[in-house]
Amino acid sequence: MQTFGPMQNFTAYIKSIDRPTLIIDTIVQHLWQDEISIAGKQRWEPIECVFYEVFDGLNSALYRWLYQNTIKVNQSATGMQSQYKINCTLDMLDGDGTPVWSYNMYDVWPCKVSPSKLSYEDTTISTVACTLNIGKCTQSG
Repeated sequence: MQTFGPMQNFTAYIKSIDRPTLIIDTIVQHLWQDEISIAGKQRWEPIECVFYEVFDGLNSALYRWLYQNTIKVNQSATGMQSQYKINCTLDMLDGDGTPVWSYNMYDVWPCKVSPSKLSYEDTTISTVACTLNIGKCTQSG
């Protein structure tokens, strides 16, 4: 995932990521005894990115994006859209690192940042899940 703005190229830290899913609402029109279904409003479902928790700037960038730009916790307000919405590209790579599919996502912003539970029960690497809302998306490949 390559981003522009608050985060830059965090490909190495991604454990898993959802691919964008397009939802098209159905509009039903009634004509006598018939129902005609046509395509209506389109929207993109939020995606979840799970990053390995590292201490070289990733976590602070995610939380800064959420808590300083998207919401103003101390002021009980939201930030300006130009401060928290970014455009980014999600590339699905083959075994050689060549992009197979590319998703250009626009007006992306975090709606949830969830660190993993702290536990001494196992040696699992800590992760941070970030749910992203997508305004629009195009696909190529």
